[in-house]
Amino acid sequence: MLLHKAIRRGFLCLCLFGAIIAPASAQDLYVGFFSSGNTTNISSGTNSYNNTIIGNLPGADSNQLNVLNSGTVLTNTASLFIGNAGSGNTLVITNQGLVIVDSTAAIGSDVTSSNNSVLVTGASSTLSIAGSVGVVGLTVGNSGSSNSLTISNGGSVVNFSAAIGYEADSSNNIVTVTETGSTWTNRFELYIGEAGNSNSLVISNGGSVVNPDAFIGFEPTSSNNSVLVTGSSSAWTNTGSLYVGNFGSSNSLVISNGSSVNSSFATIGSDSISSNNSVLVTGTNSAWTNTGNL
Repeated sequence: MLLHKAIRRGFLCLCLFGAIIAPASAQDLYVGFFSSGNTTNISSGTNSYNNTIIGNLPGADSNQLNVLNSGTVLTNTASLFIGNAGSGNTLVITNQGLVIVDSTAAIGSDVTSSNNSVLVTGASSTLSIAGSVGVVGLTVGNSGSSNSLTISNGGSVVNFSAAIGYEADSSNNIVTVTETGSTWTNRFELYIGEAGNSNSLVISNGGSVVNPDAFIGFEPTSSNNSVLVTGSSSAWTNTGSLYVGNFGSSNSLVISNGSSVNSSFATIGSDSISSNNSVLVTGTNSAWTNTGNL
């Protein structure tokens, strides 16, 4: 699905201030191609590449790209990788910075890529991923584990479809949407544990997530995935259907402390093999509203 295998073949590159930029024919931006501990700041203007890769090869660890300030735009006509094969790499979008991706984005692309992170923070700071039908546009843990996306303090992420824990070997990945004005908008399906296990989504302190259909534990291999919606004004809006344990087992949804979840049609345990899935609604003013069948 993703482009990381092609990217690993490598290009003749130029190193500049911790970033590696391929020649004009390739137009890729690398922050840490095969090295660690590089930091690159993009703080003004429109900056255009085919792909941006932070932490390309195994051992390319702890690299960071910061996209800063109003009017600063990073555009990618293809894909964005935070931890293509490396670990502990970071993308920070803040102070109204904007990152645009035309195809796909992966936080933790390979089985070797763990503890990579993206932080989108501050009002009008935005990550936008166009995507397309039939392709999961944003993966938090494509094959890797313990990768994260945090949307805070009014930041926003917009994408076509998304999965937290895409492959069966992707576990313990997390997305956190926290504080009033922070939003994650999925134009198509959202998977919390597409095939992976022990992945999670946390919506807290007034954060908001919107999508059509959503699945907590989609495949038979996807178990122990969870969603926590907590705090007054925190909201998860499913304009379509919500499945807690589509084929997977021991998946859970908790709605607490005055938060809300909305869906049209909902199912807890969709198949004969999906067992021990649960929903807990607890605390004053906490609510799960279905406009159709449960």
